[in-house]
Amino acid sequence: MTRAVRLLAEGHIDASLQMNALAVPAFAVWLAFMAGTVWATWTVGTPLAALQARSGRVTLAALVVVYIAATVLWGLRWFGLFGGPVPV
Repeated sequence: MTRAVRLLAEGHIDASLQMNALAVPAFAVWLAFMAGTVWATWTVGTPLAALQARSGRVTLAALVVVYIAATVLWGLRWFGLFGGPVPV
């Protein structure tokens, strides 16, 4: 996932998706969570205010779902499914 997100950040979207298909949603949800936390801290003064808003709870739930899916994909690749294991 780390190498796939790095490729994504460098603009190599195709290579990132080949490395790990969940890198794009994970990066997008991470950016949304980060932006909401920064916005809540800037406007209210505490990052916990981001979780009190409905959008913050939805973003946190999406973050949990994406990372559970990434963990499941990692486990499946461990057993040789979905193109894994990826050479290091």
